[in-house]
Amino acid sequence: MMTRLLILILLLFETILLSAQIAFTPFPLNPHNLPITDVFERVQYSSIAFADIDGDNDQDVIITGQDNSNLASTKLYTNNGNGSFIEVFGSPFEDVKNSSIAFTDIDFDNDQDVLITGENNSGLPI
Repeated sequence: MMTRLLILILLLFETILLSAQIAFTPFPLNPHNLPITDVFERVQYSSIAFADIDGDNDQDVIITGQDNSNLASTKLYTNNGNGSFIEVFGSPFEDVKNSSIAFTDIDFDNDQDVLITGENNSGLPI
Protein backbone atom coordinates (compact mmCIF):
# COMPACT_ATOMS: atom_id res chain seq x y z
CA MET A 1 0.00 0.00 0.00
CA MET A 2 2.83 2.40 0.91
CA THR A 3 4.59 1.68 -2.40
CA ARG A 4 1.45 2.53 -4.39
CA LEU A 5 1.02 5.76 -2.47
CA LEU A 6 4.64 6.71 -3.12
CA ILE A 7 4.25 5.97 -6.85
CA LEU A 8 1.06 8.03 -6.97
CA ILE A 9 2.80 10.98 -5.27
CA LEU A 10 5.76 10.75 -7.66
CA LEU A 11 3.45 10.64 -10.69
CA LEU A 12 1.52 13.65 -9.40
CA PHE A 13 4.75 15.56 -8.79
CA GLU A 14 6.03 14.69 -12.29
CA THR A 15 2.74 15.88 -13.83
CA ILE A 16 3.00 19.18 -11.97
CA LEU A 17 6.60 19.67 -13.13
CA LEU A 18 5.81 18.82 -16.75
CA SER A 19 2.78 21.09 -16.84
CA ALA A 20 4.52 24.07 -15.25
CA GLN A 21 5.02 26.83 -17.76
CA ILE A 22 8.00 29.05 -17.11
CA ALA A 23 8.17 32.13 -19.29
CA PHE A 24 11.41 33.96 -19.99
CA THR A 25 11.58 37.34 -21.63
CA PRO A 26 14.63 37.88 -23.84
CA PHE A 27 16.81 40.78 -22.70
CA PRO A 28 18.37 42.76 -25.56
CA LEU A 29 22.12 42.42 -24.96
CA ASN A 30 22.49 44.14 -28.27
CA PRO A 31 20.37 47.32 -28.08
CA HIS A 32 22.25 48.96 -30.96
CA ASN A 33 21.52 46.06 -33.36
CA LEU A 34 25.21 45.27 -33.93
CA PRO A 35 26.02 41.86 -35.37
CA ILE A 36 26.38 39.54 -32.38
CA THR A 37 30.06 38.97 -33.19
CA ASP A 38 30.59 42.70 -32.56
CA VAL A 39 29.18 42.39 -29.02
CA PHE A 40 30.79 39.21 -27.64
CA GLU A 41 33.46 36.98 -29.12
CA ARG A 42 32.09 33.56 -30.01
CA VAL A 43 33.74 30.77 -27.99
CA GLN A 44 33.30 27.11 -27.17
CA TYR A 45 34.55 24.99 -24.23
CA SER A 46 33.73 28.06 -22.22
CA SER A 47 32.46 29.59 -19.02
CA ILE A 48 30.70 32.84 -18.16
CA ALA A 49 30.21 34.75 -14.92
CA PHE A 50 28.49 38.01 -14.05
CA ALA A 51 29.47 40.40 -11.24
CA ASP A 52 29.58 44.14 -10.62
CA ILE A 53 33.34 44.51 -11.02
CA ASP A 54 33.42 48.30 -11.34
CA GLY A 55 31.02 49.21 -8.52
CA ASP A 56 28.40 50.96 -10.67
CA ASN A 57 25.52 48.65 -9.65
CA ASP A 58 25.17 46.81 -12.95
CA GLN A 59 26.37 43.35 -13.90
CA ASP A 60 29.60 43.07 -15.88
CA VAL A 61 30.75 39.79 -17.43
CA ILE A 62 33.84 37.64 -17.97
CA ILE A 63 33.71 35.07 -20.78
CA THR A 64 36.39 32.41 -21.28
CA GLY A 65 36.72 29.70 -23.89
CA GLN A 66 38.21 28.58 -27.17
CA ASP A 67 37.82 31.07 -30.01
CA ASN A 68 37.37 30.41 -33.75
CA SER A 69 41.17 30.11 -34.16
CA ASN A 70 41.23 27.34 -31.51
CA LEU A 71 43.05 29.66 -29.09
CA ALA A 72 42.12 30.15 -25.45
CA SER A 73 40.39 33.43 -24.71
CA THR A 74 39.44 35.40 -21.60
CA LYS A 75 37.48 38.61 -22.16
CA LEU A 76 36.14 41.06 -19.62
CA TYR A 77 33.17 43.23 -20.63
CA THR A 78 31.72 46.10 -18.61
CA ASN A 79 28.05 46.93 -18.72
CA ASN A 80 27.44 50.59 -19.54
CA GLY A 81 24.16 50.59 -17.60
CA ASN A 82 21.71 50.22 -20.49
CA GLY A 83 22.51 46.62 -21.35
CA SER A 84 25.38 47.31 -23.76
CA PHE A 85 28.73 45.72 -23.02
CA ILE A 86 32.18 47.11 -23.86
CA GLU A 87 35.33 44.95 -23.88
CA VAL A 88 37.99 45.95 -21.34
CA PHE A 89 41.39 45.72 -23.01
CA GLY A 90 44.52 44.94 -21.00
CA SER A 91 42.79 42.90 -18.29
CA PRO A 92 45.16 40.84 -16.11
CA PHE A 93 43.50 37.51 -16.87
CA GLU A 94 45.30 34.71 -18.67
CA ASP A 95 43.51 33.26 -21.69
CA VAL A 96 41.89 29.88 -20.90
CA LYS A 97 39.57 27.30 -22.44
CA ASN A 98 37.84 24.29 -20.85
CA SER A 99 37.29 26.76 -18.06
CA SER A 100 35.30 27.71 -15.02
CA ILE A 101 34.80 31.11 -13.35
CA ALA A 102 33.49 32.05 -9.92
CA PHE A 103 33.07 35.42 -8.19
CA THR A 104 32.89 36.00 -4.45
CA ASP A 105 34.22 38.45 -1.89
CA ILE A 106 36.94 36.15 -0.55
CA ASP A 107 38.78 38.80 1.52
CA PHE A 108 35.67 40.58 2.90
CA ASP A 109 36.60 43.99 1.46
CA ASN A 110 33.17 44.49 -0.18
CA ASP A 111 34.31 43.91 -3.74
CA GLN A 112 34.13 40.84 -5.95
CA ASP A 113 37.19 38.61 -6.29
CA VAL A 114 37.42 36.08 -9.12
CA LEU A 115 38.83 32.59 -9.55
CA ILE A 116 39.39 31.39 -13.11
CA THR A 117 40.51 27.86 -13.91
CA GLY A 118 41.12 26.21 -17.26
CA GLU A 119 43.75 25.31 -19.82
CA ASN A 120 46.00 27.93 -21.38
CA ASN A 121 47.26 28.00 -25.00
CA SER A 122 50.25 25.82 -24.01
CA GLY A 123 47.91 23.15 -22.67
CA LEU A 124 48.87 23.87 -19.07
CA PRO A 125 46.25 23.93 -16.30
CA ILE A 126 45.59 27.35 -14.77
